[in-house]
Amino acid sequence: MVTALTIAASGGVLAARLPSARYLALGLVVPTGFALDAVGGAGSAHVAEHVATRRGAAAVEAPPALAAFTRCHATVFTTEALPEQAADAFGALAAAVTDAPVQTQVLDQERTAVRHELEVTAAEPTWRIGAAVAALLAPETGLAAEHAATVANIGSLSPAQVDGVLRDGYRPDRAVLAVVGDLAPDELLALAADAGFPTDESTSDTSPAVRVPSPGEDPDLPEAFGVSFLLPGPATGPVPPWASAVLGGLVNPRGPVASAVNAPPLAHSVMKCRYGWLASVVWPGAARPVPVDPGNRQALVAAARKAHLSVHDGLLVPTQVRDALVAQAEGTEACLAARLRPEFDEAAADDLARRLISAPNWWRLRAGRAELLETTR
Repeated sequence: MVTALTIAASGGVLAARLPSARYLALGLVVPTGFALDAVGGAGSAHVAEHVATRRGAAAVEAPPALAAFTRCHATVFTTEALPEQAADAFGALAAAVTDAPVQTQVLDQERTAVRHELEVTAAEPTWRIGAAVAALLAPETGLAAEHAATVANIGSLSPAQVDGVLRDGYRPDRAVLAVVGDLAPDELLALAADAGFPTDESTSDTSPAVRVPSPGEDPDLPEAFGVSFLLPGPATGPVPPWASAVLGGLVNPRGPVASAVNAPPLAHSVMKCRYGWLASVVWPGAARPVPVDPGNRQALVAAARKAHLSVHDGLLVPTQVRDALVAQAEGTEACLAARLRPEFDEAAADDLARRLISAPNWWRLRAGRAELLETTR
C-alpha cells in the first residue's frame, strides 16, 4: 500500500513512503518550460535544462544518472539511487538549481546538443502536428510553443537569455522535489535541508505565468486532416483522476473516432500542460468530417475504468509513484491522493465522454497551418 505524505504543498518537498522499496526515486520540477522561453529566445528553456543537467552531474563525486525533460510550463529532472547514495542524489538535484552564470563554452556545447535533438524532430514532421493544432484550438495554453525553437534559431541564443531562464526559474524556493522510497519523514527532511531545499510552508508560489511564444508557420508539415478534443487543465480547476483515461481512450487508434473514419491514423497524441489537455487523431491527405457514434461511449467508459483501476493497483514501484508526484507538481494530472482512490464515477465519466464526442474539432493542415473545417463549431 502506498501512503502519500505531503510535506510542503508549494515549493519544498512532496514525498510518498514505500516501506519495502529497495531504492529511491527522485524528481525535481522547475517552473519554466518552452512556453516560458525568454522573449526572442525560443529554445532558451531547453538549453537551460542541458546546462542545469551538467551542473548536477559535476556537483558530486559519484553523480547519479540524471534524465531531464523540458515541457510546456515545467522542466523535470529525475534520478534513482540506492539508500546509501541518497546524499549524492539530493546534492545533484540541488546543484541543478544553483545560481551561477553560464560559461560561453558550456553554452556553445549545449546549443549544439539541442540543435542535434531538433534535427531529429525536424526529420519527423508528424511530431510537430500537435503544435500546429494547438495554435489553432488552444493558443492560450502554451502547447503551441512546443516547436517554436528550430535548428535555424537555436544558434542565436545569447548567454543573457539562458541566464535569465536559469535565474528566474531555477531556484530552490520555486522548485518542487519529489521523493519516493523507504525514508522516514525526519530522515527525508534532513537530506532535503542539507542539500539546500526548503522544507517548510514558507516557499514561494511555483505556478508560472502564461507566456506563449508564437510557433509561426511550419511549411514542412504534411497535408493532413484530423480531429481534436480539448479539456481545461488542472490549473483552471479540479479534474477527475480518470479524465485523462477518457480523453486518451477517445483518440486511441482502436477507439470510437478512429473506427468512425475507417482508415489507419497517421498519428495520435494527448498533449498536456497545466492550462489544457489536447487529444488528437491525425490522418494523411484530405477528407471530410464524419459522425462519431455516441453509442460507443459504453466501451470507452469501460476502458477508462480499467485504466483508472490499473493506475491505482500499479502504484507500487518507486519510479511510478515518483512520476505521479511529478505530474501533480507540474500540474498535468490530478493529485496523487485522488489517483490512489479506487472509486470510479461511471455516470460522470459517461457524461464527459458524451460531451467530448458531441463537440469534435475537425481540422486540416495546409501550407504549414491548421484550419477548422466548416462543419465544426
